[in-house]
Amino acid sequence: MSLLILDPNIETIITAQKIFDVQFEKDVKMSTEYDEKRKSLMLRDISYNLECLNVALEFNSEDIFNDYALWICKLLDSRMPDLQKLRIKTHMVDHYKYISSVLKETMNGQKLDFAEKLLSNAIKITEAEIDSPSNLSRMEIGNHIELRKSFLSAILAGDKRRALFIIKVAVESKVPLNEIYIDVFQEAMFEVGNLWQKNVITVDKEHVCTAITQMVMSDLANEISSTPRIGKSILACCVGDELHDMGIRILCDIFELAGWDSHYIGASVPSENIINSIIENKPDLLALSVTMPHHLKICSTVIKDIRNNPNTKDVKIAVGGRAVSLTQNIESVWDVEVATKSAPELLNWATREFNIGETEVL
Repeated sequence: MSLLILDPNIETIITAQKIFDVQFEKDVKMSTEYDEKRKSLMLRDISYNLECLNVALEFNSEDIFNDYALWICKLLDSRMPDLQKLRIKTHMVDHYKYISSVLKETMNGQKLDFAEKLLSNAIKITEAEIDSPSNLSRMEIGNHIELRKSFLSAILAGDKRRALFIIKVAVESKVPLNEIYIDVFQEAMFEVGNLWQKNVITVDKEHVCTAITQMVMSDLANEISSTPRIGKSILACCVGDELHDMGIRILCDIFELAGWDSHYIGASVPSENIINSIIENKPDLLALSVTMPHHLKICSTVIKDIRNNPNTKDVKIAVGGRAVSLTQNIESVWDVEVATKSAPELLNWATREFNIGETEVL
């Protein structure tokens, strides 16, 4: 019942159709609540729910599906204003129960036990969120709160000049650039995503906010390039068809501020292109970003391709991004040097790993 798009395999399509049919058969009111477009979206996107469940099972991660359950609950609550909250809760709780009943036909043993635990968690999370919605805002936590709010206001208004001016004044006021990146840019973009999820802004507004933030980041290039170089380089990208690249862009600039040379090769980069870029640029560190959980499998394949190539097998690899942060001990599963939850955490690790000056740089 998500609103995301997935190209599912045949088995997933069949399972999704079965869950869809069972839910409409059991809950006859849904036939009047869902028009043809909404039905089409639901059927198509049950596949994504199953994919997230499969990823959580494969990586033995409760957090992956817990995070998804909370996210989709908030999303549907904002995207289906014609339905009461309690009705949405019924839809989702029943949906997880029907997934469980269908999986029992094809799954058994420990895998089924864990799947049922994940689905039970999802039901509890959904019920808690609908009954007592969480209203905590990251905008009110941390450093430079007023600066962050001013910048967010500017990008939401589509005001490029004001956004540039706000950051220019902050720089002239000696606010450290690394704090501007982490406390202002990163947190403002997180809130933009939150506002989209709540249906406060549309996706085109979200894209405008992203574009303005990237423009302001580009305007800081001279400030960043003036940092003395340390003779180390990082190559960074998003794997597979991952398009969420703001985090990896921030990472590159954070490393640049610490004197590294960065090579950002973009979002949605195929494995062979990553390998070619490693051979060409010879980085000291490769950083791979994964935001969406279903891209974890792709990342795993990319890492295997890199390690199996004699020209790239020895490069140090770091993985990060939201999906990675929801897994446990991924370094023991993948052939990587480190998995980190943030740009500062990775930079501190790299500073120690490569014996570069102070150990805590941010």
